[in-house]
Amino acid sequence: MSFIPAKVNDNPWVERGYVRRLERLPEGNTRKQRLLYGNFDYDDSDDILYDQQTIEKMFTRKQTPSDIRYTVVDASRM
Repeated sequence: MSFIPAKVNDNPWVERGYVRRLERLPEGNTRKQRLLYGNFDYDDSDDILYDQQTIEKMFTRKQTPSDIRYTVVDASRM
């Protein structure tokens, strides 16, 4: 099974009224971010521990020996 992310306009049969409804949603709306912009990493839930930008910074941030941190991950999200 594969997940292929796509924007709403990638579907040639999408109803134009549907696109207009997505455009009227607030910018921070998860549905708008995912379906209109194809930003499937976007999550505005109150229960997320780290936003996507913070996670991405872990791989580019310079660290010093005194700056050691640990991350515990529940890969099953349960």
